[in-house]
This record gives sequence, structure tokens and C-alpha cells, in this order.
Amino acid sequence: WGVIVQQQEAEILLPLRYLQRIVWGITVLMVFILAGLFFFALRQALTPITGLTEAAVAIAAGDLTCMVPVESGDEFGVLAQAFNQMTVQLHDLIGSLEQRVADRTASLARRSSYLAAAAQVARDAAAIRDLSQLLDQTVRLISERFGFYHAGIFLVDETGEYAVLQAASSAGGRRMLAQKHRLKVGEVGIVGYAAGAGEPRIALDVGQDAVFFGNLNLPDTRSEIALPLKSQERVIGVLDVQSIEPGAFTEEDVAVLQTLADQITVAISNAQLFQQVRESLETERRLSGELSIQAWRALLHARSGLEVRRNQQGLHLQRTEEAPESRGAEGLALPIEVRGQTIGVLNARRPAGGAPWTEEDQSWLEMFTEQLGTALESARLYEDAQRRATREQLVGEVSAHIRESLDMDTVLQTAAREISQLLGLAALDVRLKMADKS
Repeated sequence: WGVIVQQQEAEILLPLRYLQRIVWGITVLMVFILAGLFFFALRQALTPITGLTEAAVAIAAGDLTCMVPVESGDEFGVLAQAFNQMTVQLHDLIGSLEQRVADRTASLARRSSYLAAAAQVARDAAAIRDLSQLLDQTVRLISERFGFYHAGIFLVDETGEYAVLQAASSAGGRRMLAQKHRLKVGEVGIVGYAAGAGEPRIALDVGQDAVFFGNLNLPDTRSEIALPLKSQERVIGVLDVQSIEPGAFTEEDVAVLQTLADQITVAISNAQLFQQVRESLETERRLSGELSIQAWRALLHARSGLEVRRNQQGLHLQRTEEAPESRGAEGLALPIEVRGQTIGVLNARRPAGGAPWTEEDQSWLEMFTEQLGTALESARLYEDAQRRATREQLVGEVSAHIRESLDMDTVLQTAAREISQLLGLAALDVRLKMADKS
């Protein structure tokens, strides 16, 4: 026999379904938990990369101060430290590069300013022909354009023994000029060294330079440069520049100032040459004037009292012993000058009761008198030329007559006859005689 139990299926499977729902709930919960853990782990893993990305974007935008926080010692931490070191090095590199660019720009600007100043100094110096004015203008421009405390120009004297100060821009330098300051060439001071050796000499710190010559008139000098002025390998002077700052002269300053010194040398040589030419011309003019005056004296002596007068009766050429100056009291008397010397007087008189002389009348007469002097000089020169030509012609004719015969007696007779006739001599003796050696 047996026992039969009958029960509904739903009632039997109810616990199983309940367990199944529990399993599914736990599964879904585990899935959500795993997903959250995965998202959290992924977020934790990507956070350093995000920081690196943001830092890279900021650095790319120019912010070199941005740093990535180091939050761990793993690979991401090592990467963050390396990134930060790279940023610091990049910041230092760019900073030093900007500083070098700024320094280079300032150097180029300074060099351009120096070159412009040197060009102006050379241009202004080339336009001046007076040596004293040239030197004064040059040192003044150097101090103004370059901003130096003192600039001076020394010229070597004729003996070559001393370099003598000729121009200075500072107040102390002008006192030195009044004292006729000079330095022994090759022996005293930086200027003496440059003048003797023919080479530039720089004292970046005058307190430590054994060659430096201390000067009470320039107490603020801290650095000095002396550049020789050389013309055809000969030192004719020295350009001396001083600054109140130690180490004020760089290699570029030396190059620019040496170029300027060479240009000053050319300008000084031109001014000296111009002065020599002017003195020579003045000497020639004075000698020419003296010769002209001597010729006029001889001419006026031969034609003493010659006068041309024009009045209401016409034009008259006459000789008179009356001095022309004495007759011009009631009129206007103007000197007739040739090469600065008076050779006569032009007397002009108004008709009786006529209008008084005006400045315009006097100006016209002065102009005419000047032209008259020039015309008279030209006429005198023409007469001299004609007289020389006539004399040379007569000498040539006499010489030709003398050379017509080869007989000695005939030659002597012809010479005596022709010379006597030419000069209107009463007697002429020609004797041939050997001189006694004793």
C-alpha cells in the first residue's frame, strides 16, 4: 500500500521561485556594485591623465607656472614629476632666451644709436673747415650723443714730444685747456701711451690701472679709453673719452669709437690742409697784390697827374698837379682800389642847387668804382703784356741781325749798332777779355 500526496505545482515551486528572485536580485546588485567599482577605478586611473592634459593645455597657452600635483608614487606619479621638471626647465629656457633676446635687442639698439651718433659727428665734422671749431664741435657732439662724462682731443706737437690738449667738453677739461695741459708721449697716462704706441688703450677700472694718470680736474672718472688719431701710419693726436661708470666700454664701443676716431682724423687732416692752402693762397694773393701795387706805382709815376674829367663842356683828358681828394669836399669822393690798395679817387659833384646824395646814389657809385678798379687793372695787365711782347720782338730782331754773320768782327759791330739804336745810346763799348784767375 502506499501514500499518495497531491499538491498544486505553484505551491510546490513557490520556494524555488523565491530563491530564484533572490539570486537574480543579488546578481543585479553585484552587477551594479561591479559597475560602480569599475567606474571608480577608471576614474581614479584617469584623474592623473586629466591633470596632465589640463597642464599641457595650460602650458601650450603660455602658462609656464602650471604644475601637475603628484598624488602617488606609481607610474602616473613618476610621469607627473617628469612633466613638472620638464615645465621648470622649459620655463627657465624661455626666460633665459627672452633675457638674451632683450639683451641682444638692447645691444643692437645701443649700437645703432652709436652708429647714428658717429655718422652725425662725422657729417658735422666734415662740414667744418676751421680746425679749432672742428675740434670743439667734435668733443661736444661726442659727449652729447654718446652720453660720456668727458671727451677731449689731443694733438701731437711739431717735435713729437708732447700730446697737447686742444679741445674738451667737460668743465674740468676746459680748465685743463686754460692750463695748457699736455702729456709726455709714450710716458705719461693712457693718452701718452696711445700716442706713443699708436694703439687704443682702455682702463675699465682706473683705480686698478697702473698706466692711468689721475687728474684733479676730472675726479669722477671711473673708466677711460684713448684712441690714436693716425694719418698715413703717423699718430697726429689722441681721442680721449672718460666715463663715470666702471667698465663702461665694451668691444662694440671700442669698434664704433675707433671708426669715429678714423673719421675725425680725416676731418682734422682736411682742416689742416685747407688751412695750409688758405695760408698759401693768402701769401700768393699778398705777393700778387704787392707786385700789382709796385706796377701801379711805376705807372702812376710815369703818368703823374693824369686825370679824366667830364663836366657840362664834355669829356677832358688833362694833367694837373692838384690832388683829387682835395676837390671833393662839396661832392662825393670814392677811392679806386686794386687788390686792397688805393690807386686813385673818383670825385662826383652835383650841379649847384641839386638834390643831396642818397644812399642809393652812393651804392651805385661804389659799385661803378669797384668795376672801374677791375677794368683799370685789366688794362694795366694788357699794357704790360703788350710791352713784354714788344720787348721780346725787338730782342728777337736784334738777335737775328747779330746771328746773320759768322765773322767775329762783323758780329761785334752789328751788336754794338743794333743795341745802340734800340736803346738810343750815345756810345757802347764791347770788349773781349779773359778774366785773370788770380
